[in-house]
Amino acid sequence: MKKNLLLILIFCSLEISIAQTQTDSISYFGFTFYFLQNYTVGQFANGDYWALDPGSGVIIDSITPSMQRIQIGDSLRWVHGWEVNPVFEGKQGFDERGGWRSATSGKSEFDINLVPALPYTAKGGESILKCLSYNLGNLYDRTLIKRAVVLTILSSLPPDGTGEGYFRPPYVGTNKPFYKIEDIHFELLPQVDPVSPMPVTLDSVIKWMQPVQADHKAGLIGNQIRPVDNIGSDYGPSVAKRSTDSYLRVMVKAPGDNEEKRRLALICLLQKGLDMYHYMLYGQTWPGGNGHEPGHVLPVSFTAIMMNHDGLKTFIRDSITFHESQLLKKNIYGKSVYGTTEYLTEEKYWNTLAIQGDNSSYLDPYSYIDGGYMPGWNYQGDCVSSPWLAEAIAFKLFPQMKDAYNDSNFFDYTDRWYAVGALTQPDPIAPAPLLTKEQWNNRTEYGYGVTWGPDPAHPGKAILDQEPSDGLGRFPNLHAKKTNIQVYITRFQKAMWDAYRGYGDEQFPTKPTGLQADEIGERYVKLNWNSSSDDIGVIGYYVYRDSSGVCVDTLITVVNECADAPVSPSTTYEYRVAAFDLAGKISELSDTITVKTKSPSGLRQETAHPRQFNLYQNYPNPFNPNTQIKYELPERANVRLTVYNIVGQEIAVLVNEQQNSGTYTIGFDANKFSSGVYFYKLEAGNKASVKSMILLK
Repeated sequence: MKKNLLLILIFCSLEISIAQTQTDSISYFGFTFYFLQNYTVGQFANGDYWALDPGSGVIIDSITPSMQRIQIGDSLRWVHGWEVNPVFEGKQGFDERGGWRSATSGKSEFDINLVPALPYTAKGGESILKCLSYNLGNLYDRTLIKRAVVLTILSSLPPDGTGEGYFRPPYVGTNKPFYKIEDIHFELLPQVDPVSPMPVTLDSVIKWMQPVQADHKAGLIGNQIRPVDNIGSDYGPSVAKRSTDSYLRVMVKAPGDNEEKRRLALICLLQKGLDMYHYMLYGQTWPGGNGHEPGHVLPVSFTAIMMNHDGLKTFIRDSITFHESQLLKKNIYGKSVYGTTEYLTEEKYWNTLAIQGDNSSYLDPYSYIDGGYMPGWNYQGDCVSSPWLAEAIAFKLFPQMKDAYNDSNFFDYTDRWYAVGALTQPDPIAPAPLLTKEQWNNRTEYGYGVTWGPDPAHPGKAILDQEPSDGLGRFPNLHAKKTNIQVYITRFQKAMWDAYRGYGDEQFPTKPTGLQADEIGERYVKLNWNSSSDDIGVIGYYVYRDSSGVCVDTLITVVNECADAPVSPSTTYEYRVAAFDLAGKISELSDTITVKTKSPSGLRQETAHPRQFNLYQNYPNPFNPNTQIKYELPERANVRLTVYNIVGQEIAVLVNEQQNSGTYTIGFDANKFSSGVYFYKLEAGNKASVKSMILLK
């Protein structure tokens, strides 16, 4: 037994000596670090180098490409910079050229004091982040960095003696824990069939992900120092494209795949996730904004599960730092809607709708519909929803990741967006007219605060749409619409979504339950049922009246209520409901309910002959639960008097017949309606009028 132990020790010693070397320089990814003497060096599992501090430090004599000042136009600017243990706050020491907003702001995000002088004595526990500048002919650019690498200085050998069994310690800050390769749960990695097209290879993933991602800096400064060769761009949706391509690709088992390459690609992806975890520990966030920061929740969620890292799981669950969570809220109907709250005020929201000069997709402050002046387009349609779809398919393939990130807003939204598009209904709020900037400055002359905009009588509320005949709400014509521009989703991601959107789903939507008639009138029946929100892919419902199978309503959005009108008074009806999905699959019909409508309340005609068409305010108003509606007809006409609820649904038809000239009064019984604002509309020939009334119980 002692001999076997001795052989094992000899073998381990051999492994150490083979994996280590003494050298006065190391070169990788186009960079070379030159030392003043030989030091012990090695490589971590992802390929990054480490150097051992013998106690007196590792003296770095020079690094190439060398940091230098170059002439750009009339200016001298530092490029190819580097930092030690960089942090997320403050300025950066990598490139003195201005970011894309510096040209107008005149502010520099560069600080030469962050760059140590060479020769530099690096101590154990330090990480050197070295960058190669990009597009040197440009004084200002969105992207300043082409590529970056990390050299880690250790005060003692890695726990395995070589570093090959460990990830590189995080390069940010001073906390440098080791994470073991043996802690990776390779068995959890999904392996699905390939799709077409599939231009992304495992070699592509390694090329993109093996060099450090350097995404540690906050805000626009962080955007401009994202290495374009590694991350893909400064802009969040482009970052998300490349990142999600990589995570999806390791989940696909294609013919000819080299499993050693898959293993290295996986290690590089997990290294990215571990680095991001430490960015977050030091305070990094990826806020909502508009379109700058999608795609960051996938790497950390993937890493948390593949490494079974409880600390990271908890951090993700408790975090509100993700773009994906900050831009989605539940509306008053419990549906996920899109919009940013950054700089949001009621006035800014209405300014955006009226002038349409600000692309900011402000959240609907009244919590009904998707945000922005054109829901479904601009940031929402392309820069945000497209990369989110790609992330969502990764969660479908690897559902264990929901143990770390399981924001129902995100998953409900992505399914809704793919199936339906923009959500702008139901919406009771009056639309804004299109104004010039000059008109906006005098907006009260154009009805602001009177016929549209904030309601001065009810702070925090908006003026309601008084003319539902042209479509109720601010954007009735944009409901269930979406942009066809898909710049920020790759062909590979789209193919993966099309192939695996239903991955793990039931074959058909489940049967709706809980169907009931909660409001019954003379000429209407209001139905509701339990939403099938747990069914991935359900986009609407068919509502059937009577056993004949007649479909009386098709709800193309997932709204679990329907007003069936007109129907006949004193009549018995049967109702059933079925759910349907994007592929057209229909669920079983719900259980049948039987409903009998009310008896007529009566119509009273006065004998006088009025000279003009007129609809009076109901009396009493407010009322509970009965009120009278009076109107005048100057001539014989086909008359229709209808009642709408606040979301624009027709809930009652009080009159629908031809009437002679005269003055009429009809009662409206709202006994089974809830308190709130309702509208009643009179149509006679080519004339129409709408008024509101208040039920106050």
